Amino acid sequence: MFVGLGVGLIIRQGGSSGGDDALALAISHKTKWRLSKSYLLTDITVLILSLTYIPLSRIVFSLITVTVSSMLIDFVQNININIRENYTLSEE
Repeated sequence: MFVGLGVGLIIRQGGSSGGDDALALAISHKTKWRLSKSYLLTDITVLILSLTYIPLSRIVFSLITVTVSSMLIDFVQNININIRENYTLSEE
């Protein structure tokens, strides 16, 4: 949970913590996908490649973790949009 919230906050401010976050951000900009989708894609790719040396049971738990993280990233980004919309409407 903390990873998803933390990454969501960092990216909301236009930054990146590096690693797969930077790759997901680049994919998101190029493909116009939601960031959560590209973040999930990069993490699943890494997990699939990790099957060669990490037991499947750990991969399953990791899949659950990255899925929740990507959903939280999307949630944090949507909060940002809603706050801006409400702020803009109240300014008029």
